[in-house]
Amino acid sequence: MTNTMTNIKQRVDKIKYKRKQTPFRDFIKEIVSRQPIVFYKTDGVISRFPKTDRIKSVVKYSDFEKINEDVLNNGQEYDFTQSFWDNF
Repeated sequence: MTNTMTNIKQRVDKIKYKRKQTPFRDFIKEIVSRQPIVFYKTDGVISRFPKTDRIKSVVKYSDFEKINEDVLNNGQEYDFTQSFWDNF
């Protein structure tokens, strides 16, 4: 058991040493390259998700911020004396 623990500790130390020697840009490239990212173009807007019938349309970030701001400004206050479902 202790032999295994020392082997793991040695490996961890080697990885730490290697990471300290690796430039940050190369480190990021290696981490990002582990999982591919596919982009889709939906109605002229780039999205990570394919077009489906469940989602009506992709909203531009500026439009989302405006909608979100309107909801926050015109929304109802949360009443902490009631339960979540009563507020909902």
